[in-house]
Amino acid sequence: MTCWPTPEEQDNKNMTIGNLGLTNAEENQLVAFLETLTDGFVPITPASLSKPQVVRKAALPPGSQPK
Repeated sequence: MTCWPTPEEQDNKNMTIGNLGLTNAEENQLVAFLETLTDGFVPITPASLSKPQVVRKAALPPGSQPK
């Protein structure tokens, strides 16, 4: 990773930690690990509210039981 994006909130910027002394490879490994922790959350925006989407489940074949 060549640079960090700017913080979404300046209050989240912690300046007390300092340089951890990581190599580029170690930093990339840490970033890769942290990216696995995402929950896929997407914030709701006014634009997405104006175009709601209906999610439809596939119909079960006749005579089948849901598991």
